[in-house]
Amino acid sequence: IVFLMDAQGPSHVSVLLAESVEALRLQPDDFAVDCTFGRGGHSRLLLEQLGPLGRLLAIDKDPQAVESKEAMALREGGRFEIRHGTFASLAQEIESLGWMGKVAGVLMDLGVSSPQLDEADRGFSFMREGPLDMRMDSSAGETAAEWLNRVAEAELANVLWKWVKSVFPDESRPPLWRNVGKSHFKRQGSWRGSLRQWYPAGKSGSIRRPAVSRRYGLR
Repeated sequence: IVFLMDAQGPSHVSVLLAESVEALRLQPDDFAVDCTFGRGGHSRLLLEQLGPLGRLLAIDKDPQAVESKEAMALREGGRFEIRHGTFASLAQEIESLGWMGKVAGVLMDLGVSSPQLDEADRGFSFMREGPLDMRMDSSAGETAAEWLNRVAEAELANVLWKWVKSVFPDESRPPLWRNVGKSHFKRQGSWRGSLRQWYPAGKSGSIRRPAVSRRYGLR
């Protein structure tokens, strides 16, 4: 298994593409799995390593990745399958294809995909205005806005401490905590504005670094 922690760039160029695929040492007739399809950079190269009898299964938690034009193009060859799911469903997906005991390599490129950061409607970007969503799987679960608008002060404080070791300054609490749990947070701007108040600009005049870390602590 090849584990990669690098994020993909704005042009969606897969990081360590050749190195990761080479490390799998696939043979032409092998069966392989790409657990993080994204926009198919690794999958395309994996298919180039496989012959007519080789097969590749791709999985992605993001339904937009599964339905992307890149995924549709790879399906045309008949050697490629893609499923909407997570790492937890890997064994189930392999079994459903009758591949148990046949898989020679599994690749996981861990991290967000550049389209998720680039598209404002996904709610991951700190620079672009859009709904406060932040779900990797936009078809399931609560949005970040829905969670913020029901959460209690103590729970939010605990989440931010657990994930980014962050504590809100006591002097900033009175006016700001009134927004939590009262449907104030709906879009990026409302959460970003609260972060600017919770974490004022430092000497450089920028709040980006502390605010971004707390924001992704929320995700």
